[in-house]
Amino acid sequence: MDAARPCRHRVAGHWFVDETYVKVSGSWRYVCRAVNQDGQVIDVFLSKKRDLRAATHFFTSVLSAHGQPAKITTDRAHTLVRVVSELLPGALHDTTQYANNRVEADHGRLKARLRPMRGLKRDRTATIVIEGHAFIQNRQRGHYELGVDARPGLTQAAAFDELALVAPVMFAEVIFAPIRLAEVKSVPTEVAQDRLAPERSVYPSLALLRLTPTNSVPLRAVRVQAEPARVSRRRWPALN
Repeated sequence: MDAARPCRHRVAGHWFVDETYVKVSGSWRYVCRAVNQDGQVIDVFLSKKRDLRAATHFFTSVLSAHGQPAKITTDRAHTLVRVVSELLPGALHDTTQYANNRVEADHGRLKARLRPMRGLKRDRTATIVIEGHAFIQNRQRGHYELGVDARPGLTQAAAFDELALVAPVMFAEVIFAPIRLAEVKSVPTEVAQDRLAPERSVYPSLALLRLTPTNSVPLRAVRVQAEPARVSRRRWPALN
């Protein structure tokens, strides 16, 4: 998601902020979400408590990344009203009834994604899932300049291919779950190619890695270990 940040559209000036909740390892967690008038998810934040400290942290992070909006809409929760008055004194604050329906309806997309899952076990993984859902939702709604020239049905794959080109570091995309990463080392590009070539015959799972070097950083060789019998050989990209 950090690699896609330069491709993201500018956040508009009307924000809708609200809190929802998810269950993590049997305990309720609060998720603060901000959406603009175009349906772009601005940011999300997972917290154990629904208090002033969590709301302040969320707004501080969003404002540092996107600047101040001209108008913000929230419900009448005491914490949100206080934080907005302190951090956004120049913004128009709307707390009228039903004005925040846009973000409340958007919570349903997140709940629909989490409902078929077997539950979230840790706060860290819950944060990754929620942030990843926001990124995919924004991309599908056209808020990223990624995969715009691809054919219908291939935009998602094209978007991630483009991310591999604009990323500031090398991407090693593991597309087979049972592989266990053994070690990651930073080595020059030519050394990495020579080192990985003979090992590919010993570990066929090396074909599951797509190594994309950049001009700014050295290629990192990722050595994996897996049983050859458990590795499927269908449609894996070649390792150049």
